[in-house]
Amino acid sequence: MGEEQKTLAVQQRLLEIEEQAVQALKNTFANLQLIDFDAIHYNQYSGSYRIFLTIGNSQAQQVTFSIGYLQGDDHIADYGGGNEQVQIRGKTTSQVMVKYSNGREANV
Repeated sequence: MGEEQKTLAVQQRLLEIEEQAVQALKNTFANLQLIDFDAIHYNQYSGSYRIFLTIGNSQAQQVTFSIGYLQGDDHIADYGGGNEQVQIRGKTTSQVMVKYSNGREANV
């Protein structure tokens, strides 16, 4: 596999992790309207991902923070930063505007 193919494979894998993290974020925080991924890093020793992102709610409040994510998790247990008015524990059942780190946008 050439370098370009390896790079594309890694980018595709990270996008898949972001897509999984969207569901975990929706299962962790209530009232989400926006999830905007900034960066994602893989830790080969722990097998986890550190994801830097911004979330927003229906009151146009936002917070930028990071999460620790293990592939397959359906909730986020490890997150830093904070704005208790935005990071309300609960579940979001409505669609959310998602901006992935590769620039793609989708309603999920």
